[in-house]
Amino acid sequence: MAMWRTQIIHDALVMSLTAGRFSSCVQVRGSVPLHWSQDISTMMPKPPIRLDQADPYAHIVALHFDQMLQRFGSPIIILNLVKKREKRKHEKILSEEFYPAIINLNQFLPPEHGIEYIAWDMARYTKRCGKLM
Repeated sequence: MAMWRTQIIHDALVMSLTAGRFSSCVQVRGSVPLHWSQDISTMMPKPPIRLDQADPYAHIVALHFDQMLQRFGSPIIILNLVKKREKRKHEKILSEEFYPAIINLNQFLPPEHGIEYIAWDMARYTKRCGKLM
């Protein structure tokens, strides 16, 4: 299930809503568009992640971002917050499938519609910031 947030920015130096400059962005927060699952019937805090279906041509990812481009246009920027480093592979399994799919997809998109992928390990960043304080 995806959550959407829209932000519209207006140049405050202009007092009229019919004049001035506007900018907007839509943030969609959701799951990694791959066939994956977790067995929630187990009593584990982090059930193992399973990739349920191979998708060597990134068909599912392509459908997802085709819908995004049709609905919102470009640019599309992915901010992947999935952990990069883990003692035992868990979330990283998804990134290892998702990133190559984006690289593959970008080969077939015109440069002006290319998808930007940014991997940011928030847990690692917040851990490092805590040490600085």
